[in-house]
Amino acid sequence: MLINGLAGSGGDMFPWLFKHHGLGPVIGTRTWGGLVGISGNPAFIDGGTISVPTFGFYKLDGTWGVEGHGVDPDIEVRAAWPLVAAILRSRRRSRCCSSS
Repeated sequence: MLINGLAGSGGDMFPWLFKHHGLGPVIGTRTWGGLVGISGNPAFIDGGTISVPTFGFYKLDGTWGVEGHGVDPDIEVRAAWPLVAAILRSRRRSRCCSSS
């Protein structure tokens, strides 16, 4: 699984579960680390709102699993993602358009 620091919320939870269940290596850079959620906060009479954390993610040992730290990759790769994307596109093009 590929991860980076722009991933938060589900982008933190899914890689954590992926690692926890040993489904394969997690590659990239540490995720953002934001899993405390807000849900169902009523609006004020004047139309204003407030965001109050209402749920979070704890590991079985009672610690904040991912919150404030993120998911560390098994293999850290700091790459120029536009370059990686260009390489993948060119590989795809060469496979689809090559004569065999």
